[in-house]
Amino acid sequence: MFTLLPMSAAAPAVVQPGFNYESVKQKKKMLISDEDISCLITATYFENKDDTDIGIKAVAHTIVNRTHDGRFKPTVCQTVKQRVGGHWQFSYQADKRRKISEPEAYRNVSRLVHYIVDNNEPDFTHGAVMFHNRRVHPRWKNTVRIGSFGQHVYYKLRRDI
Repeated sequence: MFTLLPMSAAAPAVVQPGFNYESVKQKKKMLISDEDISCLITATYFENKDDTDIGIKAVAHTIVNRTHDGRFKPTVCQTVKQRVGGHWQFSYQADKRRKISEPEAYRNVSRLVHYIVDNNEPDFTHGAVMFHNRRVHPRWKNTVRIGSFGQHVYYKLRRDI
């Protein structure tokens, strides 16, 4: 955090001691552990590996959004392994035998997730914490549709609007 001191007519703006202007100009890396990056890549791969880049990134953003919401677990790995009402929050968790079978798709998902993390990419889903494939029609109560990206539809919980 930094504060610019008032500027006088005779002198240019003075910056508080210890302020590093270069660090403000550069985008800061998202704070997330290597383990959570791995979980984010795996979850995004299984949930959306065949989608467009924007669709893949939307799923990753939504998973990260959940970690900032007190109704979900605080880390990516905990969030993707979370069960609510006896149901997995991410369907791929139900089948522990699933393996990464498409290395090229995995590399693409990994590249996109690393781009989001390394560049602290702004969340274009506007805080979505839920999504579903367009082919299904869940009956989720108290949700507001945010929009569609790629093959999925994204939602916020109504109380967050």
